[in-house]
Amino acid sequence: MPAGAVTLTATASKTAGTNTAYTVKHYTEKLDGSYELHSTDSEHGTTGETATASDKSITGFTYDSTVEGSVLSDTIAGDGSTELKVYYTRNSYALSLTAGTNVASVTGADTYKYEESVTINATLEADAGYTYAFTKWESSDTTLLADQSDKEATFTMPAGAVTLTATASKTAG
Repeated sequence: MPAGAVTLTATASKTAGTNTAYTVKHYTEKLDGSYELHSTDSEHGTTGETATASDKSITGFTYDSTVEGSVLSDTIAGDGSTELKVYYTRNSYALSLTAGTNVASVTGADTYKYEESVTINATLEADAGYTYAFTKWESSDTTLLADQSDKEATFTMPAGAVTLTATASKTAG
């Protein structure tokens, strides 16, 4: 035992973890306007520093930082509980319809949301002494929509504007 008083001093240091996990959740808008989880990214950073979410390219959707519930940056918690939330609104695209040869009118032209169900219809001309037969809906961009052979057709709106022309044949009756 020492003969006099002894003073002990303890020192400690802490070092922030440089490989601390956090998650970034990406949500896409459903057709009804609510949101669903699209994907989750596992990221890593330094405890105590700010993590910032990056948006990603998702076909048919646009990043929207104004959606309620967005968490685009936060301090990385040492326990890995940090969760960022990124929201994407569903894009809308124009559908243009043209009444081609022997077609009196077309219906269904409008603006539709990506992946929304669309119904189009063509009304054929009706001249006495002639028979009219619907041929097809033609599209200049078959990557967006393949030609449709039904006068009344239903399809899912692709990620891009669509222009269709209804065509019909006419024979003397």
